[in-house]
Amino acid sequence: MKSEGQAWAVAQLGEITAVSPEAFELLEIIDPARENEGMTVVVSVNCKPFERREGGIPLKARERLRISVPWDFPLDRPTVNFTHDRYGAFAHVQWGSSICLHQAPDVEWQATRGMFGFMQRLGEWLEAGAAGELDPVGMPLHPPVAYPVANFRVVPTQNAPEPTETYWSGYVEIPREASHAAELGRWIEQSEEVPDIRLASVILLPTTMPFEYPTTVWDLIVALMERGVSLTMIRLLMTIGVLRTGEGKCAIFVLGAAMRGVSGGRLLQHLACWRMDVAQTDKLRAAAIARTDDNPIDEQVFYAWAFEAKVEWCRVLEDRPEIVERRDSVSPAAYWRGKSVTLMGCGAIGSAVAMMLAKAGVAKLRLYDNNVVTPGVLVRQGFDRRQIAYTKSSATKVNVEAAVPGINVIEAHADVAQALTDEVRSAGADSHRHRA
Repeated sequence: MKSEGQAWAVAQLGEITAVSPEAFELLEIIDPARENEGMTVVVSVNCKPFERREGGIPLKARERLRISVPWDFPLDRPTVNFTHDRYGAFAHVQWGSSICLHQAPDVEWQATRGMFGFMQRLGEWLEAGAAGELDPVGMPLHPPVAYPVANFRVVPTQNAPEPTETYWSGYVEIPREASHAAELGRWIEQSEEVPDIRLASVILLPTTMPFEYPTTVWDLIVALMERGVSLTMIRLLMTIGVLRTGEGKCAIFVLGAAMRGVSGGRLLQHLACWRMDVAQTDKLRAAAIARTDDNPIDEQVFYAWAFEAKVEWCRVLEDRPEIVERRDSVSPAAYWRGKSVTLMGCGAIGSAVAMMLAKAGVAKLRLYDNNVVTPGVLVRQGFDRRQIAYTKSSATKVNVEAAVPGINVIEAHADVAQALTDEVRSAGADSHRHRA
């Protein structure tokens, strides 16, 4: 059985075949066995007219493709695969054979054109793929794929170091973490003294990685060795990483490759992160501590794990300034970025304004208020019960610093007259006053 939409797809493919029998051949149609299932269509496309250039996909004269048409076509878009995995190493080909036809499907898929538009897009993709122009100059590069396994997020916040001709190795601080996410802070080169704090181990490559990252630890190690990173260095970095990970926590590892940016422009580091489960982290740490010259037990434990383990890739939420652009960069809020601001009053309005200013990027915030947090104000002011009896200025400071780490906040339990006196004495010429 076919849905009405799938029947329309078959009719459109039939029209394409009738008009261009040499360019397109409909080989097989596999109907869905039941409702709400997809329909499979096998087609053959003539690729002889597509010019083949260096770096392009070496398409055969005719390529056989498998198109999956969903039950709710055209509201849901079709997908297409090669019937082999020979082109799996190329960008825009995932899982060995899946063609990444739309980079932004919600915008690019035109339901009203149905299979006519789909096949036109497929032809354009094959032509560009053969010519090596799937990433045209001036357009964003297709990122590599590390399929997330762990329900865990990693948030890089500072620009990544640029690796040398070989690679950059070291660590990155983890200043904040929870059960579901970790934030990455300052980068620490391996030649620097390694601080006794929570760290993730890092390798940054000046070259590329495969477009589909390895799924086993040993395959990942082999890929790094092929790019000039020694096995000794890999093991050393991982050992330091587990030693700087507390008991009951997962060790985190960061891998960078020069695969982010605009085609033809400067390449930045594409960061991928993976983690080691708690049991293995604790096991490797114990082995590293127990190691002696006569009993290198940590090496035995490492290799036993590396040959068997899967890579637990995590989702990366980018917050590096070199990668992301603030959503308020062209809004009026951008005026406050880098300013020094004095706020007189930290009540219902003042505490909210303080938070807005902090998120807008002020460099320095002075807070004045002569009241304390009482139970009655909790229903309409931005404080919680744990802050009862705090001064409002100190409670606002705590909230602001939690939301925007690193901001310079000075607070005083003082009235407006005292605040004005302090302001007159202050040498900060670039100071803006707001009473709330």
